[in-house]
Amino acid sequence: VDRIIDTIEERGFTCRRFTDAYDALKNAQGLMKSKRLRCVIYGGGETKSDSEASTDVVKPINFFRDLCHIKDGAEVPVERVCLYGGNTVTSESIRLQLWKTGTKIHDKGSNLLEWITAISGWDEDDEEGHIVKKETNFPNKPLRSLKREISVGSMRLEECRRRLEQCFVEKKALESISEKDKEDLQKQSIGLHAQLVDVIQNRQKTIGNYIEKSTDLLKRVPKEKFMVEDSFETSTGSGRDAALAIAWLRWLEGQDEDSQKGIEIQSNYADNVYAAYCALVTEKEGLRQVELASNVMSFVNSPTHKKLLNLAHDWLRTFLPHCLSKVNRVSFGLLNSSECLLALEEDPLVPQSRLHLAIPFVGKDVPSKSAEFAHPDITIGLTILSYRYSGMR
Repeated sequence: VDRIIDTIEERGFTCRRFTDAYDALKNAQGLMKSKRLRCVIYGGGETKSDSEASTDVVKPINFFRDLCHIKDGAEVPVERVCLYGGNTVTSESIRLQLWKTGTKIHDKGSNLLEWITAISGWDEDDEEGHIVKKETNFPNKPLRSLKREISVGSMRLEECRRRLEQCFVEKKALESISEKDKEDLQKQSIGLHAQLVDVIQNRQKTIGNYIEKSTDLLKRVPKEKFMVEDSFETSTGSGRDAALAIAWLRWLEGQDEDSQKGIEIQSNYADNVYAAYCALVTEKEGLRQVELASNVMSFVNSPTHKKLLNLAHDWLRTFLPHCLSKVNRVSFGLLNSSECLLALEEDPLVPQSRLHLAIPFVGKDVPSKSAEFAHPDITIGLTILSYRYSGMR
């Protein structure tokens, strides 16, 4: 069901999914009155057991009857409803009853997509509009066209694209300014950096105070319930989690002594304290990284130097630990002289990268026959280590 919904939305349509028939009817009627309803699809759920299947026989019939025969100006035309088999099996009796009413039945997703695409909008020619009004008893007023809704994700993506284009324009404008203007921008950047550092330090001081309070609370909790880790990874939600942790600790401080004792005996108290501690420590580490990044952006003027610093950071944090975790001639290594000759005999057009760079091994002294490392930095690092361990050939 999720896959077919994604496919429908990729074609530019907006889907609303309901598990309750009453909610589906109300929403369909509202969209029908505003002429924004394209179609209604019933079914497509997961396979049910035999005991549940017997109670589910009349549901499609009753649903379509309520949907298409309510005389309040919001009944849906039978041409705009269908039953989708999906992961369920539709009995012959239900198929016969729906066939008598003119309701479509589709068992394949491809047929369902073709049916949805073929449905006409509300602003077709007069002949089609006359048929729709006659069948649905619409009041005598001009029909409005279907409105295609844009999802929140698409709006955010479009905004990011516009902002990226603006950044490129601003970058080109900055590259063409004079040296005096560049010096003024540098001074302005340093001034803003000082303000940012003040804000970060004040925030770190506040978080440090609450870290001490949460640490005191952790000391009262039995150690066998959890172990406090020393390192935490920052994420996009660190600031939000830290704010919630501070709000919870302030609320806890505002309780009287008897209330605090009642809270401490609750089953989730230890988990809440530990979660608050982790959120605060993670946010403090995140602020430290932000301060370091601001120092680089403010005091390192050369773009090349900034790229080198980023590359050094990636090597120290990611690439080097990964390379050092590998074992030479077990998970990686160089082809020795005999292995190189054997590779050339089997394939004279063997890539030179396999003969001179480190390649993956499938076991002890068993090099892979054709695989190579995809990441260039990892290839460079493992090649240097291989020559360091095995020596020059």
